[in-house]
Amino acid sequence: MLLLSGGLGAGKTTLTKGLVAALGAVGEVTSPTFTLLRTYATEPVVAHVDCWRLEQLGEVADLGLDELLDDGAVAVVEWGEAAEQLFGEDALHVVMDVAKDVGDAQGDAQGDDAARGVRVVTVTAGGPSWAARLARLVDRALAEGLDAR
Repeated sequence: MLLLSGGLGAGKTTLTKGLVAALGAVGEVTSPTFTLLRTYATEPVVAHVDCWRLEQLGEVADLGLDELLDDGAVAVVEWGEAAEQLFGEDALHVVMDVAKDVGDAQGDAQGDDAARGVRVVTVTAGGPSWAARLARLVDRALAEGLDAR
């Protein structure tokens, strides 16, 4: 379970597109804002959920994510804070935001961070299984030369 949080345009759907493509799906990945749930024929199956329009915790439970997870699916939940009470104890929490003052800090006078696609992503593990996975992810990011502070 990945719980994605961040404002409009932060990159939640783009991250999901990359995950779905990396797992072998071909075709368009769009935000399930109005359908609430889309699944993609990947290995494992990706269940892409958008909780933006949901107003009550029961609506999240009604989506049947428990069954999909029991069947081995990976759930990616946009506006994941709405599902945190149900799934937050064993989830990867990913908070995405447009960077602030990144250009100034790096001496970059190119203009607006959002236009350049500069994002700050904060990832925290909920539960021991995700703690181990996150440690491996950080090690790999560092080996690739990424800033994984």
